Amino acid sequence: MIFKLLHYTDRQSILEGARKARPTLSDGTQLLFFADYSPGTTQERQGYREICAKLRRKGIDSFLIYPAILRVNYKGTRMSFNSAEEAKDALKSSVLEGMEDE
Repeated sequence: MIFKLLHYTDRQSILEGARKARPTLSDGTQLLFFADYSPGTTQERQGYREICAKLRRKGIDSFLIYPAILRVNYKGTRMSFNSAEEAKDALKSSVLEGMEDE
C-alpha cells in the first residue's frame, strides 16, 4: 500500500506506530513499513547499508536523516556525515576499528 499524506508529521506518526505495533499476518509473516523515497535518494541511502550494519553490531546508536545524512551518537559525541565514504574514513580509526574483516 502507498499512502499520500499532507503532513510529514502524520507520515512519521503512522510509520512509528506501525513499527511499534509489529503487525503480523495470519501465517506469522511480519509486516514491514518504510518511507517511499525517489530512486536517487534510495541509492544514496543504500551506500550507508554496510556501515550502519557494522555500527548496529557494535551497539552504536546511528540513523539516517533525510535525504541521506548519517547521524552517529558515540560516547556522548554526535557526528553527522554527508556521504558513506566520509563516514567510513572518519569512523574507521576509532569506532569501527577491527571490523574490516566482517
